[in-house]
Amino acid sequence: MLDERVSDLLTDDHGTIAAQLRPLHAALTNTDRPESVLTWIRRPRTRTLFAFLAAHPDDLSHELLDELPAVQHLHYLRKLLVLADVLPTRDEHLERTRTWLNQTLTELPPEHRQLVQPFGLWHVLHRARRRSHQFGPRTVQAAAKDRRYIHTAAAFLAWLDTHNLTLPTINQQHIDEWIDTGPAARHLRPFIKWTNQRRLTTALDVPNRPSSMPSRFLTDEQRWTQLRRCIVDTTMPTKARVAGALVLLFGIALTRVLYLTTTDVTFSKDVPTGITFGKQPIPLPPKVAAIVAKLINDRGRPALSNHEPHLLFPGRPATTPITLQALSRTLTRNGITAHLGRNAAMLDLAADIPAAVLADLLGMSASTTHKWNRLTSRDWTHYLQARTDTT
Repeated sequence: MLDERVSDLLTDDHGTIAAQLRPLHAALTNTDRPESVLTWIRRPRTRTLFAFLAAHPDDLSHELLDELPAVQHLHYLRKLLVLADVLPTRDEHLERTRTWLNQTLTELPPEHRQLVQPFGLWHVLHRARRRSHQFGPRTVQAAAKDRRYIHTAAAFLAWLDTHNLTLPTINQQHIDEWIDTGPAARHLRPFIKWTNQRRLTTALDVPNRPSSMPSRFLTDEQRWTQLRRCIVDTTMPTKARVAGALVLLFGIALTRVLYLTTTDVTFSKDVPTGITFGKQPIPLPPKVAAIVAKLINDRGRPALSNHEPHLLFPGRPATTPITLQALSRTLTRNGITAHLGRNAAMLDLAADIPAAVLADLLGMSASTTHKWNRLTSRDWTHYLQARTDTT
C-alpha cells in the first residue's frame, strides 16, 4: 500500500516518476515505519507539496523550495530530499535566517533597510557562515541569536526615529539610555561595533555587563550518584543514560550533546572507545562505552538508512536531533539534573586540567575555560556554601 500511495503522489501527467524523484520514492518506501509515512503523506499540505515536486522535477533545488511558504511540512520534506540525496546538504538554520532577513527587510523603511541589510548580510550572516564551516551547522539557539542581533539593530533605528536622532548625531548618553530602557545590551553590541568600524558612529560603546559564573552545583555525592544511575539503571531510557553520563562526566552542555553523531565516536573492533568534542578523542570509561554502544545498536535501521553519519539522538526525521526540551524533560523525569550536574563536572575538570588543554578537549573557547579555571582558584568558601544550598 505504501509503495502505491507514494507512487501516486510522485507520478507526473505522463504516468511516470521523474528520475530526480526516484531516490525519494525509494527512501520513503524503504522504511521500518510505514504507518508513520502513510499518516504523513495523507495530510493535505504534504500532498500539495508532492504535487509541486512532481510538476517541477527538472527545476528541483533548494532555491525553488525557498520560494514556497516556510511551513513545517516544507522543512520536513526538504530534510527528506537531502537524506535521499536528491538535494545537497546545506546549513538549514543558516539559510532560514537568510530567508527571514529578506522578509524582514521588506518591512523596514528604506533608510533603515540601507543599514540593516549590509549589517545582516555582511556581518551577522557572514560570521555565522564562517562559524558553520569551522564548527558545523548552526543550532536552533545560534540561529535565534543571529536573528536577535538583526532585529535589535532594526529596533534601535526605530527608537532613534522616535527621538528625532540619527546615527551620526548620537553619543554615549543615548546608548546608555537605550540600555536602561530597552532590550539586553549584548544584542545591540554587534551593531554598534559595526557602525563604529564604518565610521557611521564615533567611539560608541555598549558596555559589557558583568558575566556571572555559575554559583549552583551538585555536590560530589549527588553527581556521582546520578552518574552511577546512568550506568547501571536499565529502567532508564538509553538516550537519557547516555546524555546524562556525558553531561555528568565531561561537563558537555545538552545543546552540544544533541548534535553528536556516530562519526564523533571512536571505535576499535566495532566497540566504542572514545568520543570527540574538540580536537581529539577523549577515552570513554568501559561502562559508559557500553551504554553508548547500546544506544547505537538499539536504534536500529533509520527510516532512510543510506544517510551517514547518524545522529546519536535523532528526532524526526533522522537528520534532525531530538529537541532540547524533549531531552531535558526525559532527563528530569529520570532524576538527572543536567544543568547543575554540568556545572559540577566543569568545576571538577577545570580544577585539574589547564584551561588551554580543556578548551581543545571539549571544543570550547579558551576564554570560557579560563573563566572556569579562575573560578576554581578563588576562595572556595562561597562556592562550597552554594553547593551545600542545593542539597
